[in-house]
Amino acid sequence: MEFLNNYNLHNASDSKQAFTIDKGDIPTDKSARKAYAFTLAEVLITLGIIGIVAAMTLPGVMGKFREKATVTKLKKFYSVLSQGYIFATEEFGTPDVWGISRRDAGSSDEDEEVYNASNAILIRDRLFKNIKMIQKCDNAKNQKACGFAEKHFYIDGSIDSATSGSTAQTASALLEDGSSVMVISDNGGSRGSGALQNVYGLIYIDTNGLKQPNTYGSDMFFFYLTKTNIMPAGSEFETTYKFEEHCYSKGLGCESWIILNENMDYLHCKDLSWSGSNRCK
Repeated sequence: MEFLNNYNLHNASDSKQAFTIDKGDIPTDKSARKAYAFTLAEVLITLGIIGIVAAMTLPGVMGKFREKATVTKLKKFYSVLSQGYIFATEEFGTPDVWGISRRDAGSSDEDEEVYNASNAILIRDRLFKNIKMIQKCDNAKNQKACGFAEKHFYIDGSIDSATSGSTAQTASALLEDGSSVMVISDNGGSRGSGALQNVYGLIYIDTNGLKQPNTYGSDMFFFYLTKTNIMPAGSEFETTYKFEEHCYSKGLGCESWIILNENMDYLHCKDLSWSGSNRCK
């Protein structure tokens, strides 16, 4: 006990010495104290520099943030769509027995009010039967009500006529998370090897609805409905929209890249490939 008391006294003494401040270290002259303050000019210059740096870096930071958000949303959609495929095939069988005979022709009359893309509607209603849809649009003329702009663009600025306008052969839906889905039927033809030998539909998503840019590879993407699964476009097995040939020029076939590599670096560099670099250096 005596040892502990001596130890505490000893340490208390050391502690006081360690934190003792010599009053001589504190400036008593008011003019000396003012020397430590910043002038208004110095503050304004500093704020100006911070503003310039922020203006230079913030757009890049925000761009990366948006890309990351798009990657996350696209991966989630792919997962939800794949689950929808499982439920649909359990109830209705594989798409080859759904009675999808062809691609819907589309209406030739821009004022057509009753035209329906029957095959596309069938695909949408079966794939999304167990997915929350806020609204369904059976007529391509009404696709804006489901969050799709009237015109969709390729990354080079040209318009995709297959999904744009009131005569397109589509069925659409607005999902609970604010993204929009558009379906075009196909006739079971080949888009590549493996699962892509039999494609029965194309499922498009616009991750931010009517908001711009409504452009492939940026906020618009698509997946294939095959006989055996849902396939993101642009995989190594694809022959129609190969990543290296179409993602850079049109924004088509970027989907598999995003799902597997979790980036949209193809927007920033042109030397990415399945056999080479998977992100910008």
